[in-house]
Amino acid sequence: MPSVEFTPVDFVIVEPTVQIPFIHNNELKIAGFILRSASQTSTDKKTIPAWIWNTKQETIDEITGLEDPNGSLYRKLVDYNIRGTKIIARIIYGDPTNNSWVLSECELDFSALTGNRTSLATLSTADDSDIGYIINQSNILSSRLALMVVADKPYIWYVDPKDFSIIDKIDTGFGTYNPRVSWKYVIKPDDVYVLLGQHLNSAQFYYWKVYGKTATEISGSNTGGSPMPSIGNYWISEKEIYLLGSSRTVVGVSNSLAWFDTDFNLLGKTSLTSIYSTPYPEGLNIIGKNDNGNLVLIGLVGNAHYSEASRKSIVLLEIDPTDFSLVNFNRIHEFTDMNNAFTWLIMNVASGSGKSTLPVIDKRTKILYTFAQGRDNGLNTGYTVKIDFSDIEINEWNLMNRYVGDIRKPTTLTLNVTLL
Repeated sequence: MPSVEFTPVDFVIVEPTVQIPFIHNNELKIAGFILRSASQTSTDKKTIPAWIWNTKQETIDEITGLEDPNGSLYRKLVDYNIRGTKIIARIIYGDPTNNSWVLSECELDFSALTGNRTSLATLSTADDSDIGYIINQSNILSSRLALMVVADKPYIWYVDPKDFSIIDKIDTGFGTYNPRVSWKYVIKPDDVYVLLGQHLNSAQFYYWKVYGKTATEISGSNTGGSPMPSIGNYWISEKEIYLLGSSRTVVGVSNSLAWFDTDFNLLGKTSLTSIYSTPYPEGLNIIGKNDNGNLVLIGLVGNAHYSEASRKSIVLLEIDPTDFSLVNFNRIHEFTDMNNAFTWLIMNVASGSGKSTLPVIDKRTKILYTFAQGRDNGLNTGYTVKIDFSDIEINEWNLMNRYVGDIRKPTTLTLNVTLL
């Protein structure tokens, strides 16, 4: 049976958090960025712009110097690299004070435990009157293309993060029910296809052609509420790819999982009602396939909309890929006191998830590392999270994950000695 260790920290962590893993002094560490300035209210612990979690020593180091006093909750990692002891990351986020998008370069020195942030460029309503700061449904396709979306607007902006120029602006026809762009895409000979959602109850999923600039509805794909294509990661093996989506934001519905192939055909749906009668996915990750050939997922599922939930469970799911039915699940831990519980498990939740919200998985120990947003004695807080699934046989790992501790097959050397 898998187990979980979670520890509240002294500051607030919000989803989506940009999290970047690295090895330093032979220890796995994870840097987290939210870029918010320090604050304190009666319902919050303090907010810090960045931190480093040493997963071996179980320590947290707070990093200052990166904060933007006008930074919003919404942030997108464009790219990053590690130079010596420094992480250099470019991050896009919203600024509510003037309805703008900000591109910043963030430098974090994980040896000196210092940081600094440089604002590289800004796009505001002066550039386009439709620009707004609520950009959580946007996503980054590459270091040269961001698909930007704002709340209650039908547009998808094509933005080049290199110089922060607007390349194009397309009206999807969705009206005030804005599109939701995922980070799940398929490159085909004729175009790049992206899984798309819509901020509308009972809407279907879509796929978006990046060059064709058209949205095509996927019939029968609604999962109970308002489609959220960023929930969960997607399954990639040497032979097959499955794209995953779900829903979460509508009160009182039963949310299922929807699975698509690389032609965006609906392959099947997974009911989660054996967990709760009205399940709400709050973060999911496809780990791999077990010895039965079934998909293994770990995540957080609530029993109601996050504002009304009275129970939440960290679960391990086993899904049969022949029909995508839920054949088994283990309740690793259940929260029954929402004043001491996770709100979201930061691994591909509804809002703004992307590659930077993937957890870190140690293949040797079969431990998953991530953060959570939640409440600690009624205060908004953050958590460090370690989920041990070492008793689960994984015969095939999901290539769409971030791993450490790769297992390498030993080389066998055979010598034939001929005596003369």
